[in-house]
Amino acid sequence: IRSLLGEGGFGQVFLAFDREIGDVCALKVIKDELGANSHQQDAFKKEAVIWLQFGKHANIVTAKAVDVFNGRLFIGLEFIPPDESGINSMEKALARRRIGQEQALRWAIEICWGMSFACSRGLIAHRDLKPANLLIDQHGRVKISDFGLASHVNTELAERESVSGTPLYMSPEQFISSSACDERSDIYSFGIILFQLATGGRLPFDLPASPQRDYFSFFRHLHNSFAVPNIQSPFNAIIRRCLSKNREGRFSSFEQIANELQSVHLRVTGWRYTPPSQDEVNATDCNNRAVSFYLLGQKDDAIRLVNMAINAMPGFSLATNNKAAFLADSGRLAEAVGIWRTLTQESPPLGRPFYNLANVSLAKGDLPEASRFYEKAMANEPDYVPAIVNAAICQQKQGNVDAALVLYEKATHVALNDAQ
Repeated sequence: IRSLLGEGGFGQVFLAFDREIGDVCALKVIKDELGANSHQQDAFKKEAVIWLQFGKHANIVTAKAVDVFNGRLFIGLEFIPPDESGINSMEKALARRRIGQEQALRWAIEICWGMSFACSRGLIAHRDLKPANLLIDQHGRVKISDFGLASHVNTELAERESVSGTPLYMSPEQFISSSACDERSDIYSFGIILFQLATGGRLPFDLPASPQRDYFSFFRHLHNSFAVPNIQSPFNAIIRRCLSKNREGRFSSFEQIANELQSVHLRVTGWRYTPPSQDEVNATDCNNRAVSFYLLGQKDDAIRLVNMAINAMPGFSLATNNKAAFLADSGRLAEAVGIWRTLTQESPPLGRPFYNLANVSLAKGDLPEASRFYEKAMANEPDYVPAIVNAAICQQKQGNVDAALVLYEKATHVALNDAQ
């Protein structure tokens, strides 16, 4: 066990290294104080069964293993490492950066693909679909997580009548009984998420400034009464249908929504967004695992896996950029610089190689060259905050205070809640 990644009222998730299979995983366990509660144990077993039913899909966090150790059940899950800005979930992305229209479209379609696949494997309802449970991997792809409240055809017989979920995203019927939820209940939650993607994180309803005494009753009334606002977005009609108070008025499936979103994507971009090939899925998985090993300080394993990613998909420039970063951190800077320079020629739209070369120049004290590289990085990836901030630092070191302030203002605008 290396570190605690997060915890809720029910369980804890740790970053772990599995010596038996030689891999990194996110280890989910039930809290000690709940371990003796048979109902909580049954609920956790149910979650484990649901994870295993899904198998592997590009848009669902994969369950690697389920086992019992010292009487405690645990689930070993695919670990999704954060990017350079510390972001690995939609919740963090919405809070800290602007989401462009094309990015929002791709994420929305990927959620639909993941949910459609889960439903084809027996999922009745996720019942806790929200940005915090939508992870973003190193390739920028959505992966649905946390099926702790989910219902599945193989786990429903012993379920009690209860109400559970996150009130901010719950459908009107979920406030009556969680067992009444189906795919259309998750579609309501998805409508709120889609509204947030379209509006920079805003919710489709107003919340009071002070906490409510009866939190549950407040949200039950809110979801049954608020009027869905019209917004200037190609998502507007889809959102309004998803947020119908009566589930009969919503889309009948995520597959149906995916088709609608594909029409929007075609209209906005001129092309249809296609699912990744198996080679791309394998390459992305290896790249994610490489970054995971790197975070654990196991650099040789990180380089081995990133090479596997590049071999699986030779044009995978993000993995090649990561490989150079691993090499630089291992003392092989000249080799890393050679790779980054090659990437600037072979993958000129990618901003990260320019950013890394700029950092090398900044470290050497060559501030004019660093500035030129940062400008190219920002031109290619205008919302990449580390490049904006480092470019500001570079201008500041050169005495160009006004230029530095402009860049800091831009960084603040892109990443509204970034304290740095």
